[in-house]
Amino acid sequence: MIAMPTYSDKYIEKWIGYLNSIDRDMNRLAPEKLGRTKNPVVVPELIKSLQNRPDDIRIGAARALGEIGDPAAVRHLIPLLKDENPLVASTAADSLGAIGDPAATKGLVEFLRDFKSAHNRHRQTHGFD
Repeated sequence: MIAMPTYSDKYIEKWIGYLNSIDRDMNRLAPEKLGRTKNPVVVPELIKSLQNRPDDIRIGAARALGEIGDPAAVRHLIPLLKDENPLVASTAADSLGAIGDPAATKGLVEFLRDFKSAHNRHRQTHGFD
């Protein structure tokens, strides 16, 4: 059995600080580092990063929440399924799938229906049908 690495409180605090800092390079890296900890203590900070942040930070936070797998994130990820940025929406869908909470089922079904509809419209508009 492979032992999971443990992360100190100091490590987690450092990366939460970077998540909220003005340093864009560290902002982008912080969600990945926090997700790897699999520590539910970071979930509230990652949830905060889903709103009013650049898309790359929101994508990283959504991905990290899926990696951690805490069902507390589900109600915050569901609204992202309707995000105007398809990368944000698809990352939220992936993360909800990874969490596996039945509360996400309705939102994911709607997301897939909208995705299929948008895909069909794209194909028809560009003469693929």
